Amino acid sequence: MNDPIAKRLFQNAIDSVELGLEDFRLAKSDPRRYVSATRNVFAGMLLLFKSWLAEESAERNYDLLRAETKEVKKLPPEEWADISEAKTAGFGEIKDRIGSKVDWGRIDKLHDYRNRIEHAFISGGHGESDAVRYLAQAFLVIRDFMKNEIGEDPARRLSLDCWNTLFNEQDVHLQEELERDDAVDNLGWIDSDFAELVKHEFRCPNCGSEIVTVNDVTKEAEGEKARYICRKCGKDFSYDELCAVISPRCHCSVCDDSIDPDELLIYLETGMCGWHAHIWEKEFGTD
Repeated sequence: MNDPIAKRLFQNAIDSVELGLEDFRLAKSDPRRYVSATRNVFAGMLLLFKSWLAEESAERNYDLLRAETKEVKKLPPEEWADISEAKTAGFGEIKDRIGSKVDWGRIDKLHDYRNRIEHAFISGGHGESDAVRYLAQAFLVIRDFMKNEIGEDPARRLSLDCWNTLFNEQDVHLQEELERDDAVDNLGWIDSDFAELVKHEFRCPNCGSEIVTVNDVTKEAEGEKARYICRKCGKDFSYDELCAVISPRCHCSVCDDSIDPDELLIYLETGMCGWHAHIWEKEFGTD
């Protein structure tokens, strides 16, 4: 983001979302926290949306960010009050202006639930289960909007604890898997069998996550020049380090020994360790 108003709104959004994620984590032992989690997450989402509206309309005196007041309707943009003193768009106006960039079906339920808890504290039974479900649905919206519309990676902008809370929710985790598969499959230089190993045999030695993808910083690099990153904890891997993590989970079809990292390509071609591949080639290979 380049606009100062948008940047300020975005940082406020991050602060609110992090408070909400912390409340969500603590609510597992103190269900009262689901109320504050709902308020903070919803407020953070609206601020994210407003930061995008501000960035998109900064050159038009923030017309997308402003509420539809009499001033906006009657006066030309150059005569509007300073944006710091203006009333900003409400939920309905935000929906209309952002449109299909957001899955509003996920947000509407959290919005309705938030309105209910503003009038009566909801605890026990369906209240808590509703909160968990609606918040989890909203988490994917936060992740996708930050990454796809604002251009900010939540794994880098949120604290590690907050990102892990977001990452561990089923919908977010599934989307991370799908994007990992797409990124790896679309590397032109990579062997398809090696791509399958990256997708199914990687386990981060730092946090245990199975989701590793190409680091955006080196996504144009090929082979040994590329870097890889664990999407959960952010640990960075070279090509050789990636092979060293994957190879112990691969086993020779003859002796069942784990594969050495420098024999991984042999394993991909033969399904065997280097020694047994050599013996096979010696006995059955063609001149």
